[in-house]
Amino acid sequence: MDVCLGQHVIGIDTDFGVDTNVAGNSDSGGLAPWSRDPNNNIVNIRTGTNIRFAYGAYMDSASAVIVGAMTGNEVNVYGGDCRAIAGAYAEDVESNVNKNEVTINGGKIVGEVCGGAVEGTGKASENKVTITGGDVGGDVIGGMIRNGIASKNVVTVNGVTIGGEIFGGRVIGEGNAENNTVMLTNATVISQYRGGVCGGCVRSVDARESKGNAENNTVTLDNITTNQHLSVYGGCATNGSANGNKVTITGGSVGRNVCGGYARNGSANGNKVTITGGSVGGNVCGGEAMVIDGNNRNAENNTVMLTNATVGGDVYGGNTASGSANGNTVTINGGEISGGSVCGGWSSDSGDAINNTITISGTPVFGPTVTLYGGRVTDKYKDEKSKCKYNALKGNTLNIVETKGIVVDGISNFEDYNFYFPADIKSEDTILTSKTGVHVQDVNNGVKLYIKSAMNIGDSVVLIRSQEIPQECMDIDRGERYTRYGCWLHDNQEINSYRTWGLVRYKLHAHSSAGSDTPLPGSNTPCERCFRVTLDSKEVKEEAITFSGGYGAGVLLINQGMDCILSKMEEAESLLVGRKGEIGVFFGGGGGKSKYNSLYDALRIDMEAITMLGGVGKVVAVRGNALIVGVFAEHGSANSDICFTGDSRFSSRRHDVEEPLIGGGCAKGTSEYVGGGVLGRYNFYEDEFSGKKIYGEAVLRGGKVSNSFKEEEDHLKDLVTWEGLKYKTKTTYEGYEVGGGYKHKAGEKLELDWSLKYIFACQNGEDVELANGETIKFKNAKSGKIRLGGRVRYVGEFMIKPYVGIWGYGRTDGVVKAEVQNGEDSLRMPDPNFGAEAMCEVGASGKIWKLTVDINLQKYVGARDGYTGMLKIKYAFGKDAHICKPQLKDEKKETAEPKKEALD
Repeated sequence: MDVCLGQHVIGIDTDFGVDTNVAGNSDSGGLAPWSRDPNNNIVNIRTGTNIRFAYGAYMDSASAVIVGAMTGNEVNVYGGDCRAIAGAYAEDVESNVNKNEVTINGGKIVGEVCGGAVEGTGKASENKVTITGGDVGGDVIGGMIRNGIASKNVVTVNGVTIGGEIFGGRVIGEGNAENNTVMLTNATVISQYRGGVCGGCVRSVDARESKGNAENNTVTLDNITTNQHLSVYGGCATNGSANGNKVTITGGSVGRNVCGGYARNGSANGNKVTITGGSVGGNVCGGEAMVIDGNNRNAENNTVMLTNATVGGDVYGGNTASGSANGNTVTINGGEISGGSVCGGWSSDSGDAINNTITISGTPVFGPTVTLYGGRVTDKYKDEKSKCKYNALKGNTLNIVETKGIVVDGISNFEDYNFYFPADIKSEDTILTSKTGVHVQDVNNGVKLYIKSAMNIGDSVVLIRSQEIPQECMDIDRGERYTRYGCWLHDNQEINSYRTWGLVRYKLHAHSSAGSDTPLPGSNTPCERCFRVTLDSKEVKEEAITFSGGYGAGVLLINQGMDCILSKMEEAESLLVGRKGEIGVFFGGGGGKSKYNSLYDALRIDMEAITMLGGVGKVVAVRGNALIVGVFAEHGSANSDICFTGDSRFSSRRHDVEEPLIGGGCAKGTSEYVGGGVLGRYNFYEDEFSGKKIYGEAVLRGGKVSNSFKEEEDHLKDLVTWEGLKYKTKTTYEGYEVGGGYKHKAGEKLELDWSLKYIFACQNGEDVELANGETIKFKNAKSGKIRLGGRVRYVGEFMIKPYVGIWGYGRTDGVVKAEVQNGEDSLRMPDPNFGAEAMCEVGASGKIWKLTVDINLQKYVGARDGYTGMLKIKYAFGKDAHICKPQLKDEKKETAEPKKEALD
């Protein structure tokens, strides 16, 4: 009996008694005709039983309505039982089955569940299956087609058991499975077949009948379990390529293999497998190309990343039966590998296995037969004239990252070795042990050390220890296949290519031995067959000058604050205060950009700064002359790019270091100070009317200053390895200025002011500890300068009074000194040393009643190259009474002649 339901009919809760087919687009009692529109139909199954097939929409060649697409149909199952379900099903017709959905929250489905299926030619795309309850005994497929495209279909399963295989998209004839997705959470998959879970699959029962590619499909598994003969594939193609597929597994267990992309008679390139926790009973492979037709197929640029995972079989980045396995990557962080091989790239016949990388970190445990292969080719050597030079060595790299005590059965076919020392490395530690030897050639040329912890001179670390003497290079003419081939490490060669995480560069010497009970130089214990490095000397990297520059930026900012104070002092009479006994308030502020270049051009500090001060002052008469006194508060802040320019007097050190400078780099720094001080200026008059006078002045200041330094956006990454190293300081500063000058008139409307001053600032030292355990001991950062120059001011009757000035600065002290505490040694850091500079200024002041405003612009050249702009404001309280002037000794002359006011 058939029950046919029209569009949008819901509520199937009937026990049909016999097997019954239901569909959303039929109004007939038989299988045909399916006369309603096969789009946007909904079938809800609540408690119905004896349902054979349930379709959101069904269409075949006998249907009354034949359309090119079946879209938007739904089947929702809440209970009951069915044999099979499809959101939309097109049988023996050409159709596109798109955006149909099946949702299962309960009930029992004995057989297959499919979002959309085409048993002909067309396209099955964007169909969805979501299962959160019930019992499903058959396969689950997002979108299926016999000949055509299965793309962008999605299967989501949460918390249930599936009795069959799972496919995001499946092609069972000819076509492509692309961009399909499978997501399983807390699920169990049990199947009698040797398949499993696949994001996109082109496969039939007879593999010879299917043809096409499986590309860019995704499988995500979270805490799932499969039985022992089920595997997981991102993409699988039995006669085509499987490229760009991804598998991500978190927790749970997979009974058999995990493969990002599996291709039979096709390439397997650019696939990725990521496993965190959980277990895999068989092999893990990024991309695998199994060749049946005799053509070369490549497995290249695949990735496997294992974190605390347990793998019962082998691990391959890329594996091909005939072709190249190049550019693959395997990363192992912790966990356990029990199989026979961890291989970057494996070519079984007539291909290369080069430029592969294996990275090991954490504390992984390897089984007793596990060998690390950079590349493996199992047929023959390519270069039969040269021993140990073949197509499975070039460019293969082994990285041992921040771990030690790793033990494997063998190590083979790595041209480059990178050892990243852990922070807790100690002298005489062994990083890597190979029980059956190391099968390589001339490994010394490709050893790089990345040292993260402090080492002392004489410390010795075993990079590779072998428990068995390896064989000499085998004679290829013997016809022996892949066993133990390669040459042992060369002895007594210096390692010239290495980096350290921090400020200190180490110079080490390599030692190797092919069998001796005598300790090697620098060692206290025998090392019969090992490759060891011993620290001979160490020095601070020249690039570390940027760390000192970050601290020196603070004292440079403090100097800029003094520039603001001196600018106020230059205008003491007209701006600070002005009249005898009168109290005035004053404010000064400025900002600008400056580039500070050290004397040796190794350091440049690009600073954007703002400085401000404000205070009160008063004029008093002392012995007939004017004394101006004041107190002030000050603040300044700056953001800096601290740049290593790559041109240094230390550059000659680098001739033996394979770490060339490549254009310099910059770090980020900030500086800020808050403080205050006192100032005073005393004017000595020669006579009352000439305008000539000599003055002396002094400033005393102090407060708190802070600096921060950090490498940002990998600016320095290409120079040295110190990513993540940063510091903050907070200390005190003090400074003073003493000097004097001579002012006189040049005609009726011009005044000349010549001065000589000494300026000093000191940022007190502080120790900072870096993340790698090194300590920088900053000494007091001092700056001493002699300033000589003069200013010409218009003193006529106009309200606006312009002026220009020029000053030269000679340094007496300008070095930022620091040491690095590295292990037992204190090493001096390169010193930023700033030299002479000059400044010219132009400005104007104006007064309205008791308010005086001054604006000027300063340009610096020399060691400091830049500009600043300043605004100065003063307001004087009190009556607009007589101007403070000197008390003349001749009282009669004072009585007889009119008094002349002076701006004192």
